[in-house]
Amino acid sequence: MRLFLFFLSMVFMFGCTYKQEEVKIVPLKIEQEFRSVQQRFGEEPYSVKVEQIVFLLGKKMAVRTKGFDLRYIFDGEKEEVIVINEKEKQFFHIPFSLLSNNYYRLLLEGVRERLDQQKGIAAGMDEEERKRFEQRSSDCWKEMEALLKRPEPESVKTEVRELGELVTGHRAREIKVIADGKVVAEAVVAFDLKLTSKPLAFIILISYLPNKVRAELAKVEGFPLRYKESGNLGDLKTENETKVKELKQVKDSEVLSEMEIPNGYTKVEKPEIVESLQGLKEQTVK
Repeated sequence: MRLFLFFLSMVFMFGCTYKQEEVKIVPLKIEQEFRSVQQRFGEEPYSVKVEQIVFLLGKKMAVRTKGFDLRYIFDGEKEEVIVINEKEKQFFHIPFSLLSNNYYRLLLEGVRERLDQQKGIAAGMDEEERKRFEQRSSDCWKEMEALLKRPEPESVKTEVRELGELVTGHRAREIKVIADGKVVAEAVVAFDLKLTSKPLAFIILISYLPNKVRAELAKVEGFPLRYKESGNLGDLKTENETKVKELKQVKDSEVLSEMEIPNGYTKVEKPEIVESLQGLKEQTVK
């Protein structure tokens, strides 16, 4: 479930509630890299690369992640995402309302669950190994709690610069978000794709940035061609980088098939992930 949420959050940030002035197929390739920039908990810095194919058509968006059996269809009319498991030949629905502001709470629960499961592993270790394991687990949990309590910057501002040259064939502008004098997020956004949403707003689902910075990102208009974020929270230092390219020579029939649930697939009536998100929403309301 945690891996599922990880990829769901990445695809969700590209604008499930966008609108277009005309019905037009926009095929895109999204390349993302998530990397730590220093050693943490005795482990080497890591880097994760993900490639996705995205089709925009009207108020729908289909997303396929390379190397995974899950496909997503975001429906702006019904305000839901359809998750299709092509290996199991199953699908289920998640309302957009269950995804807002719950990602970190679910992530924390995932970390707690993982640590609880690994207590049994520690029982088979010698005393020195067990102490290292317990310390690393404790540090990880403290880090996640600190993430939710990260300090807010005193000042946040945005700088915008019009780019004179086309970027991957699009008219674009460069956006920089500056917090307390430091550049913490940079984006190159296209404003000629006739998309009227604010796709960068959805980056908050996987952002390590403070709330004030995320609110500033939510104001940005345009489709992100490139995005880079620098997170800095104590021992946690990460860089997330995203590149978006428009694909050529894609058949309309291929796009339309991606927008549909295949015949013969079984609907999951009460998927675990939906029940978990519903529970988190109820906790948030309380």
